[in-house]
Amino acid sequence: MKKIALIFSAASLLMLACNSDKKTEEAKTDSPTIENKTDSKTMEMPDSATMMKNFQEYGTPGDMHKMMATWDGTWNSDLTMWMEPGAPETKKYFYG
Repeated sequence: MKKIALIFSAASLLMLACNSDKKTEEAKTDSPTIENKTDSKTMEMPDSATMMKNFQEYGTPGDMHKMMATWDGTWNSDLTMWMEPGAPETKKYFYG
């Protein structure tokens, strides 16, 4: 009886596995294809003056830097770390 149940379970599993492959193939063929439409024009490199201006704008501190400037001051920290599990701890003290 156990052999029959095992054979039936294995056969059912194989049938379900084979059946799901057909469904995924059908799902792949039913989905609409997306076409990648690109412009035929090629992108031109800007001149060096424009590139420098853009780089300077990118590097200029903004609002986030102003917010972080409020954090200026003296920071004191006690740091404990382990180089690997079970290793003795290493302590570092930072006082600014």
